[in-house]
Amino acid sequence: MKNQDRSSTQLVQIITVPISLPFLRGQPSYMRQRGIETTIISSPGNELTTFSSEENIGAVAVPMSREISLAADIISLWRLVRCLMRLRPHIVHAQTPKAGLLGMIAAWLTRRPVRIYSILGLRYMTTSGGTRWLLKWSERLSCALANKVICVSPSVMEQAVVDKLVTCRKVTVLANGSVNGVDAESRFNPDRFSAKYRDDFRSELDLTDKDLVIGFAGRLVRDKGIEELCEAWKLLRSKFVLAKLVLLGVEESYDPFIQGALDTLRQDSRVYFAGHSSSPERWYSIMNVLVLPSHREGFPNVLLEASAMRLPVVATNIPGCIDAVENGVTGKLIAVRDTGALVEAIASYLADPVLRIQHGRAGRRRVVKTFGQEKIWAEIYEQYAGLLQKRGLHIK
Repeated sequence: MKNQDRSSTQLVQIITVPISLPFLRGQPSYMRQRGIETTIISSPGNELTTFSSEENIGAVAVPMSREISLAADIISLWRLVRCLMRLRPHIVHAQTPKAGLLGMIAAWLTRRPVRIYSILGLRYMTTSGGTRWLLKWSERLSCALANKVICVSPSVMEQAVVDKLVTCRKVTVLANGSVNGVDAESRFNPDRFSAKYRDDFRSELDLTDKDLVIGFAGRLVRDKGIEELCEAWKLLRSKFVLAKLVLLGVEESYDPFIQGALDTLRQDSRVYFAGHSSSPERWYSIMNVLVLPSHREGFPNVLLEASAMRLPVVATNIPGCIDAVENGVTGKLIAVRDTGALVEAIASYLADPVLRIQHGRAGRRRVVKTFGQEKIWAEIYEQYAGLLQKRGLHIK
């Protein structure tokens, strides 16, 4: 672990799994320039080590399970309490459900002055029965122990208030929403990729410049709409002989509900499984349309990233997605689990290159104007400073 400058205001960010850490890229440097030193706590993994090195910050590995596991969660909580007692941060900012619950309990037990919980999505939305009740209860507890709750999007905040997870006085949305904004200049900028680069990359994948590439980016799980995408692809591949499908993401665990769909796609020579990529912008550069038929979201960054890369997007009409897509302008929103509407929306882009260009350009303009990273960072900093001030503290 990197030795921290104790003369600075100390911030601990807690995230359940390290694959989510890129959501915070650039924030530690911004905060350091303003007197706040960051330490990251997350489950162990190469991504944690890499992120700590790239951002030049401290990192502590604490195993945390995304699933409900009482024994494992108690052990994780004990380790978090010990970490916070040692680090003595002025601010604890926890994000993602399990890190939020364990992080807020640990921060409350160790009497940390500022406790912030960021709701990045409402996992219970696609569950039922006892699981739904338990997930909602854990969200309410996380919110109750926090001094401030930040929702990733206006629609998620509205749902959180309606479901009585948090009160209007305690909750807010930063800027126009999203976890970290989008770097639309030096990273997600289509002008970075020449026509030759795109042609060469397509050639590596046995794609031609005439192929129509449908892209998907996200976890290969049921909640992301993989079953609907598989059914839609069966119809699209016969209608568009030049269509290809690229899946950017990984399976998190064996899911018998979608295994059949994934096995069917694996047997298709026109489907490419790209796996996880730390440079999704490369893949966006060879796509013609990005599709996210998700069942639940907080604020899907992949839609903003694709829009920044001048791609039209197709997504579902759910909280989070409705904040990321301007329907009929930057992309198309469809009903959840509506395979027919999914086929129609994708087909409209494959058949009309002018529409693709029109919506892609509108999407990039919207991202550049509305979702710049420094807007988000500045508002996070103001939240930190304001909450510290309420407790008689100031950024050093």
